Amino acid sequence: MFRADADHGDYDDHVSGYSAPIPSTKLVGTNVRWLYITAWEKDAKVYINGEFQGTVKYGETLVKQFDSPTTVVIISDNPIVAVSAYFNANFRSMTYAFPLMPPSTGEVVIPPSVKMEAEQFRAQRINEYYLVVNENGNIVKNETLPSEPEILNLNEPSSVFVFRTFYYPDPWGGGAPRYAMSAVSLKPVQESTCYGALYPPSGHGVTHKIVIYTKDDVTLYKDYNIDWSIDETEVIPKNQLYILSPNDVSDRMTIYAKGLMTCSYVGVGGWSGQLENAWELGSSPYFGQENVIRVYGHEVSIAEKVTENATSTVVQNETALVEYEAKTEIYKVTVKVDAEEKPGYLVKHNVTILNVEGEVEAFRTVFNISKDVAYSVDDLILPPDAIIINPEPVIALDVKNPEEGTTVNQTIIILSEVPENEFMQGVKIEHQIITKSNNTKESTCGPGLILGLTILPLILRKRKK
Repeated sequence: MFRADADHGDYDDHVSGYSAPIPSTKLVGTNVRWLYITAWEKDAKVYINGEFQGTVKYGETLVKQFDSPTTVVIISDNPIVAVSAYFNANFRSMTYAFPLMPPSTGEVVIPPSVKMEAEQFRAQRINEYYLVVNENGNIVKNETLPSEPEILNLNEPSSVFVFRTFYYPDPWGGGAPRYAMSAVSLKPVQESTCYGALYPPSGHGVTHKIVIYTKDDVTLYKDYNIDWSIDETEVIPKNQLYILSPNDVSDRMTIYAKGLMTCSYVGVGGWSGQLENAWELGSSPYFGQENVIRVYGHEVSIAEKVTENATSTVVQNETALVEYEAKTEIYKVTVKVDAEEKPGYLVKHNVTILNVEGEVEAFRTVFNISKDVAYSVDDLILPPDAIIINPEPVIALDVKNPEEGTTVNQTIIILSEVPENEFMQGVKIEHQIITKSNNTKESTCGPGLILGLTILPLILRKRKK
């Protein structure tokens, strides 16, 4: 938890917290002022809004500050985590912190407004809203918080953030302006944990609310009197919207939930009838013995890495040239599809553009998959922008308008039970240049197909033991 306090001679109490960040090679955030980026497993090359920031060494933190709230898209060649935080010393308030999020699909729960409770504790101006930011960093939805929780279904990869600001003159600071603020990243339904503290109504606490949306039975653990021992457990049935607020408890207690769900918690504190601080938490992904991630709305359990390969080369045709680096990682996985677990392989292909010459509309990665591995595209889990070249299956992913320094993560999942050696022989990856002159259904890229070819059987020898 991040915490910031200030004491400049008159009374002040501001606190901010955030739930666990999710590691990824692409993270999105908005209203970012102070940005902290850490490598997750190993050194990572980091780009912010397309500009190279350097290599973040494992165990170190890259700090970036912006003069005003900024929307950022962070891309890296290896997984990173990132947190946005802020504290305005001039007002000794405006404190908030939240993790940046990988764009995801699925269901999130939009928490309710607490405007009515805040007004009862002498908040004079209140602003509560949520933003939906797509994977390109565009804000596609900007709405005030509803009076009751709502379920939002993300059909396109996006990240969702909630922001609240409560203005009040400080009665213990000569009426000085104060801004209690909170922020939270909402995570889609996945195997998660959720935490929150509840207190009965009093003059020293504005409100605390927990909202849990379940997709399977979720276990709720209750700690009465907050003595860090479990006093009672309860099972919340699947497909339920579960809400707890101060009126639901007779004494202080903490709640810990675990299961297939998403949740949000908001705490707004005060003293002697005066609102003073706010903080907010979202759900935290649960990692058991297997590494569990969420890909295109599906829960994916990673069993082992099969291979890893890196290459640097050039693709060219008669009018254009692209120099690039590519890193391919392949994992054996189990994927939950319609509540059924299916075996398969996750192919993670990172591309970094080093140089572009000529008018290039797109740099294309083509995945050519043998029918012995996957019979059709129905056996693939793909991003929404995937191009189906042949349903038998050949698919493509484009880097549109590629520029020097552009880094993208191209991930597909192939549902297949074939052994590793057959899989390696049955999947090929190649790269093409798409220009105005060859952007037709029949067009090819000539020698570019050969120069940019990565044949997976050649990298089987590099498998990590």
